[in-house]
Amino acid sequence: MLRVVAVSILLALLSIISIWWPVLQHQYYPRSSAQGDWTLASDLKKELWAELAAVQLGIEVPAWEQNVIATADQILSGYISLPEFAVQQLPLRGFAIDHQQGPATFQLAIASLKLEDVLLTAYQQSYRQHYLDTAAARFADFFAYHRHSYFSETFLRNDHAVAARVSVVLRLLNIIDNKQLHNAAELRQAALEFLADTAVLLREDRFYTARTNHGYTQNLALLQLATAFADRPDAKKLRDIAITRIRQQLAYYLSPEGIVLEHSAGYHIFGEKLLGYTEKLMQLNQLDSSDITKLYQAAQQYSRLITRPDLSVPSYGNTELDVKVPYRAASETQPPLAVFPVAGYAVFQQQMPKFGSSLHAVLAWSYFKNNGHKHADEMSLYLWAKGIEWTGGFGYWPYGYAGMEQAYGWSSSNAPHLVAETKNSQRETRLDGFATQDNFSYVALTRKTAAATLNRQLIVLDNQLLVLDFADSAQAGIATYWNFPAGVSMTATAQALQFKLSAGAEPLQLYISLWGSPMPEVATVHGQMSPAAGWNVLRNQPTATDALAVHQAKGQSLTVTQLQFSDTEKSTAPVVVTTGGTTDHWQLTTDCYQLSRQQDKLSYQNSCSQHSGSFQLKPQSDLSAYQAIVDASEQAKQRYPYFKALVKYRLYATAAALALLACALLLAFLLRRHVLRRWLLLVNLLGWPAFSCWVLMFYLVV
Repeated sequence: MLRVVAVSILLALLSIISIWWPVLQHQYYPRSSAQGDWTLASDLKKELWAELAAVQLGIEVPAWEQNVIATADQILSGYISLPEFAVQQLPLRGFAIDHQQGPATFQLAIASLKLEDVLLTAYQQSYRQHYLDTAAARFADFFAYHRHSYFSETFLRNDHAVAARVSVVLRLLNIIDNKQLHNAAELRQAALEFLADTAVLLREDRFYTARTNHGYTQNLALLQLATAFADRPDAKKLRDIAITRIRQQLAYYLSPEGIVLEHSAGYHIFGEKLLGYTEKLMQLNQLDSSDITKLYQAAQQYSRLITRPDLSVPSYGNTELDVKVPYRAASETQPPLAVFPVAGYAVFQQQMPKFGSSLHAVLAWSYFKNNGHKHADEMSLYLWAKGIEWTGGFGYWPYGYAGMEQAYGWSSSNAPHLVAETKNSQRETRLDGFATQDNFSYVALTRKTAAATLNRQLIVLDNQLLVLDFADSAQAGIATYWNFPAGVSMTATAQALQFKLSAGAEPLQLYISLWGSPMPEVATVHGQMSPAAGWNVLRNQPTATDALAVHQAKGQSLTVTQLQFSDTEKSTAPVVVTTGGTTDHWQLTTDCYQLSRQQDKLSYQNSCSQHSGSFQLKPQSDLSAYQAIVDASEQAKQRYPYFKALVKYRLYATAAALALLACALLLAFLLRRHVLRRWLLLVNLLGWPAFSCWVLMFYLVV
């Protein structure tokens, strides 16, 4: 019996070690003492380091950054408020606790040394010594905590946080003055040792996140360190690693059109800033940055295109709805239609002088499987006028909040989709063609799945949009959810299947009229979660709003949605006649227009102004560039595999191992005098390896 017990315990222990060894092996890295003494760095070059410290890679917290002194005073009082997260205040007790409380975004900000950065800013604005003293104390606390943290599943070792901390610590080193801080020498040494550790975390391939902007920030932070410590023997190696990775990542991080391929307007703006930092750091290292400059200029141009007159951007993907970006010049004119076939976007603009506004719309079909922040939203429309995004997406659903998984699904935008289609369904979307002339712009898209073919055609003219949604072989039926923003109310009009959107005292209204073959089923929803529809995220808080749920029958169908602006209470006439019914053969009539498509020829006639026109569609562009992006992304995925710690699953597996051990010990006790006890040793010798193989080869493979 003793032999069985000993073997059971030994094999169970080996099984538990096998569960956790990959995580421990991945998390361990040699500390600075093994990397040479960074504390012997030459005297700091204040002017250069000030430039490097300005390359700030962390997340923005507007409430803190716009009220620096008030935020710094809160920190001195031992708490911090979180207005964006509807949390009154959180206590500050040091780094063993601070970065593990509150919402996930707050934890990332704390781990990125955002509070210390606020204190340094407050000191530089006011030169009040207690801000610097408090910052120094918190830095010293953090350096000590970080040096003795060999394993962490918090944001302490988060790739973005690791990168963001570099500029903050460089800023600290640039401010330290022996005459003002009694422990300046010790703090300087701790900071340099910390940067040495950080250099290891940034340069090791196993810690590199090649898939998203997190990896790009890692490379920029590594380039910051190589520039700041250019006199170190390993500076060239660090610089070469950073530049090599940057050039590799640019092949799939941006399209040749200069658009960040992370499926988000907000993340494009962030990526544009990172490109600017790249250009600056390469110039500081006297490296050729002409290719970066070209991409940076293209990214700026796209930013100007998607930035509306009120400095907001479309809500596709993970985009914060209430953040303004000062990228558009007031006098700048925009083309009526700009199409980006590689990235998968079309940007429309029409002037509406009658209403003293322009109409701004974006049609999105971008989908790069390995890239980040992807919502199921191909062929979705984002419509803005008079400071209001009348229809679009949810915005950036906060991490850790209930409903996050649903917020990435099809119902969170107005993209047509199969009923019950999952956000990870296999599909591809192509640009069929586009055209623009005078005040008429047109784009046609086709999305194919294993179960159906969906086609969306968008016409923008004068003060209205016409959306034609075709479906073929849709055996489960088609659903489209038109989500409207907070502050906009929806009411039904006297016309069948017509709804009016109003925004407070704003005289401009949007009328939505629907027609179909067969006629669709339409229902109003408000803040529902299954499926998720009728939500806006304002200042990180999901807010219930109105939405229209449009369902079409199985098989073949056509749904026409008219979105027309008006400043009168009189209901506009809906689409009244449609003939034909195939994607390249149709005719429809609105109040003033008769429109038709015959193969690749588009025609329109305005009975109100007696104006007409016809033109050929421009065909789909060569998408070899798209395939090159996909191939580069797949190569990076293979070159830099993403390690998943899966701590929760490993804890479950450990609990299962302990439960099995308890059962084995109990069985050994019960059968201690039974003839079957001879088989227990064999069962243990075979069972524990089988359990370990199942856990490592099947259970922990996600």
